[in-house]
This record gives sequence, C-alpha cells and structure tokens, in this order.
Amino acid sequence: MRGDEVPDGRHTCSLKVFGDGCQTRDYVFVEDVAKANLAAGARRSITHHEYNIGSGTEVSVLDLLATVTEMLEIDPIAAAPDFLPPRPGEVRRSCLDVSRARDDLGLPAPTPLHIGLATTAAWIRSERHHLDERENLLRVDRGIDRGQHGTAIGQPASEP
Repeated sequence: MRGDEVPDGRHTCSLKVFGDGCQTRDYVFVEDVAKANLAAGARRSITHHEYNIGSGTEVSVLDLLATVTEMLEIDPIAAAPDFLPPRPGEVRRSCLDVSRARDDLGLPAPTPLHIGLATTAAWIRSERHHLDERENLLRVDRGIDRGQHGTAIGQPASEP
C-alpha cells in the first residue's frame, strides 16, 4: 500500500495493495526512531554499531488499512483497495528483533500502532488546516477570488 494514496477526507483516491495484503511489516512511529537516535547519541559508548529500530510487532498491510479506515471513519467498502500483482522479490514477512536496542539503549516500549497513527492523523489535520489557510491567503493575494488572472499553487500562469 502506498502511503500517499490513503484517503485524506477531502479527496477520493484509489488504494493499491501489491499482493494479497497478508504480507507483514514492522511499522514504527517516527518519534520512536527519533528517541532511539537520541539515546544512541547520548551514550558515551555502545556495545554494538547496528541496532534494529522498530516495534517488534508484525502487522499485515490489510490490518493497517483496516486500522486507518476505522480511525478516520472511512467506509471500508469505499476504501477497498485495488489488488495488484506482488512486486518481484516482495518480502512476505518482516518483523524486527528490537531487544538489543531496547537493552543497550534503554528504550521505552514502542508506541502502539493505533496511538502512532492517531498522533500522525492529528498532526496531518493540523498541518492541513494551516496549509489551507496559507493557500487561501495566496489565492486572495493573487486575485483568484476576485476574478482576476492568477495561478493556483503548482499551476502554470495562464495568459490574460
């Protein structure tokens, strides 16, 4: 599933799942990755040079899709994905052993998927609100709302 194709509440789009959706991944919340990097940087010495940073939990692509659609109150039928052939070399299962990183770096328990997704969704909504405000200001500044020629963000200027 491509993250840039998840419905955002304003637009409809087609979700694409490569394979049957039962393949698993170890999804990790970005703050957990940041905390792990800060913890590693704060150590005077560490016993290893490579650590697996993840949640240590397998989640299928379909379970992720179900969680996101439920959380965003999207009709699961409307969000039904288009299933495409699996990509060549697709890994069927992926789950990290994060015990060494937790032990050596003193990391807290990972953020559960639903909490990380809820936090991310709230941030996106907040940023979208700010982006909408900026876009509206740009539209007014360029005269688009007054019927004058102007350009929308990302659109080439039209000839008068």
